[in-house]
Amino acid sequence: MQNSRRPQVPPHHTVQPNPVSGANPTKRGDDALGTPGISQQSRAQENGNPLPNGLSAANFSGLSIHPLIITSASGCRFKDTTGKDYIDFTSGEGSAILGFGGTRFYQPCTGLQNPDGALRGEVKSDTPKAASRAGGSPSDAFEAGCLDRLPEPSSLTITLAQKLTETIQGTTWTAITHDGTSAVEAAVALARQETGKRLILLPRDSRQTAYPFCLSGQRTFPLNLLGPDQIQTLVYGDEPALEELFRRHRGKIAAVLLPPYLEPASDHAVMPHGTWYTRVESLCRQEGALFILDDLDTTLRLSLHGSHAYFGAHPDLICLGSTLANGLPMGVLLGTKALESAGSRIPREFFHPVNTASISAALGTLETLGSQNHMEILQLRGQSLRRGLHEIAGEAGLSLSITGPPAVPSIRIAGDPQGLLNPSLSRHCISQGVYLAPHRGTFLSLAHNEADLELAMERLGPAFANFARENSLS
Repeated sequence: MQNSRRPQVPPHHTVQPNPVSGANPTKRGDDALGTPGISQQSRAQENGNPLPNGLSAANFSGLSIHPLIITSASGCRFKDTTGKDYIDFTSGEGSAILGFGGTRFYQPCTGLQNPDGALRGEVKSDTPKAASRAGGSPSDAFEAGCLDRLPEPSSLTITLAQKLTETIQGTTWTAITHDGTSAVEAAVALARQETGKRLILLPRDSRQTAYPFCLSGQRTFPLNLLGPDQIQTLVYGDEPALEELFRRHRGKIAAVLLPPYLEPASDHAVMPHGTWYTRVESLCRQEGALFILDDLDTTLRLSLHGSHAYFGAHPDLICLGSTLANGLPMGVLLGTKALESAGSRIPREFFHPVNTASISAALGTLETLGSQNHMEILQLRGQSLRRGLHEIAGEAGLSLSITGPPAVPSIRIAGDPQGLLNPSLSRHCISQGVYLAPHRGTFLSLAHNEADLELAMERLGPAFANFARENSLS
């Protein structure tokens, strides 16, 4: 990013009339990806809206922008049905760490040579296509049927389990399931089963409070291992308050469930101070409780060896999410050697079969991230993004508060810690072709390069200026 004041640029794109409700929408058929074209959207609206919360995901946050239907995506960019190009800073809610279309599959078979000379067993981004060009079907590249959801683990699953325990610090075993929530539920079930206690401590005003086992009316699994009857919230980073909770509930606490750092929906990100994790671990040992790290949102973004390695923590159980497979469905529970026996007793209901395509993608992601200094790249890009955002905000007469790690920044208008103005800011950014979500985190991927960041800043200049005028902040 350059520090000199950049010239004024015209708005990237004028918000178009709603193509569903606006007059005489341009007629389009289905695009190549099978996404409904504008005319098909109109018919869907006339026949009753199949998405009652809005045709745009942004409408879930009340942005009231025109329906945003994505027709193509690559790297950190996507396009909508009008052909408008967006630079995206959500990275598939954090899961696409290699970028859209960047999934790299690991080929488990031997003997088939791809057109580019690569043999099976290597990592290739276009493995299925390459196999097809070589005369086989995409499934042939993974042995017949191996892309499907198999009833039992494949040999590739064993390879991934070994790779994970070699990579994620302090772990000796893993259980693989189809999503991160299932991994967290399994960790809670294991803690309750192993300790014979039920109380789970987790941070207030955090995403963790939205898990099904925290909500009333949800199903329970065998041994009644899940349920909302024993949940207690804590103040993240407040050691005296945590000590009081352990004193008050002595003999009842099964586990403490924490994210690596706290990013509440209504406040700034809170980073753990120097002695926080040390005290958490000490209290858990005294109580005979387990320390569970929910690393779903920051999987592989702070350290290849796990976010606990970045912060110097030593959890008993670690939950990872779909970032492992660059967005393909996956959840992983990893544990320490002391819990190997307990891990083998988790009810099977917690672990659904996983498509081998996801397993292959996870191996490819780990291989790719291990072959380059991805942490340094993400850190540098994150720092560059922060500098650029502060600069253009200053030009618009605004002041920003940006907290959290460089690769996962939390962006607020200074003086608005609860983010009440974020939907308005997001709407103006999206209208200029930069997709910043109003309440979810901002995630950088390896697909974001300096040219993308420079272009994003050019587009955000008018967005910030318009936002400041609309809210009388300039």
